[in-house]
Amino acid sequence: MSRILPTILVCSSLVASVGAQGQLESNEPGNDASLGAEAASPNGQCYGHLESASPDKDFWSFTITSPKRLTTWTSRRGAKTTENGGTATSDTVLEVYDPNGFFIGYNDDFGGGKYSLVSVDLPVAGTYYIAVATFVDPYIPGFANGDYALDIICEDPAPAPTYSTAPTESEPNDACASAESTSGGTEHFETLQSIGDSDYYTFTLNRRARVTIETHADTSTTGAACTDPKLWLYDAGCVELSSDDNGGSGSQAMIEQVLEPGTYSVEVSDHQRNAAGDYRLTVDVTILSTQDILPGSPNCPGTSGQPLQLLPREGELPRVGSQVTVDVANVPAGPCAVLLGVTAPPAPLDLTIVGAPGCDLAVNVNLGSFACQPTVAGEAEFGIHIGSVPFPGIRVFAQAAGIDIGANALGVILSAPLRWTIGAETY
Repeated sequence: MSRILPTILVCSSLVASVGAQGQLESNEPGNDASLGAEAASPNGQCYGHLESASPDKDFWSFTITSPKRLTTWTSRRGAKTTENGGTATSDTVLEVYDPNGFFIGYNDDFGGGKYSLVSVDLPVAGTYYIAVATFVDPYIPGFANGDYALDIICEDPAPAPTYSTAPTESEPNDACASAESTSGGTEHFETLQSIGDSDYYTFTLNRRARVTIETHADTSTTGAACTDPKLWLYDAGCVELSSDDNGGSGSQAMIEQVLEPGTYSVEVSDHQRNAAGDYRLTVDVTILSTQDILPGSPNCPGTSGQPLQLLPREGELPRVGSQVTVDVANVPAGPCAVLLGVTAPPAPLDLTIVGAPGCDLAVNVNLGSFACQPTVAGEAEFGIHIGSVPFPGIRVFAQAAGIDIGANALGVILSAPLRWTIGAETY
């Protein structure tokens, strides 16, 4: 039942908005200034095109009726960038303006790529403006022109975090091997009981996550605080990954780090391991969005000689409340569909027995199959609006299928599967 309930809830939140496409730009060149901005939803995806004749800028506007937190980002729209013979821009700049036209946010490159993300508080109701601009490199001729996708998410400001208080520690817990268990959303009110004492805590992640571990001043146990604590973070082998002394409030310590799935330990002690006293420790875990191509259909070409491909969009964030779109490349002349599910078989199902050697079915199709939306010759796209998924960390699996008579006896080709992990991050 623990697996069935999340599956039902995720299906209900996704199926109603499968196949969603972005709002198309319609006012070029009038949208080169805020007066001609394209009106957009405060929660949605837009599609635009940066012109090649000059450094182009597209303005989009949206209206909110109460204070919000804006997260907006660009991503590639198209299987290939213009530099590689495709239609997508490869490098954007984002600007955000308030209702009075004042500049309040900017980003060029985000997350190690060349697409952009801005996150900023919008303190008052009104109409705001986002400009997507071509990045201009003074040392390289030409412009990063082409198609782009723009996501806009306006959310209520995040409430103050709440925590569950953990049971009192069991000494000795002064090594990785004897560490106390902890998890995201947990707080510990504990004491370094003597000079040189250390307390260790351990936690396990099953998804990629941003973890924040922080000490806070406290005197609730003995009446005397540890005034200058320090934190150390260790991997599963108790090898130190990082440490922090005064990264929190005042002389408190804080470690914030993106971690891969695995088991980790945290040590709390005085900054020189030579003092005692009370402390409060909080642990926050935020599941991060990921999109990964998995093994499957290793040799399943179409009649063109090329395999059907699902291509995650660089810059895309499959997070709660967003629309996530994928490009489909090497689409055959026949119909194309995307198979969608929230589970995958333990191993891909080899379709050799039904006439499609080298082709694997790698998705349990419990969300359904949905038509691709053609874009340019040989390409298509497919999108879902994630909505308010009740369980961040849920995974959604997708696989493209195309009718291609002559490719094999079955007349069907399949792509390798794509796995989205639905995150809940803010910036």
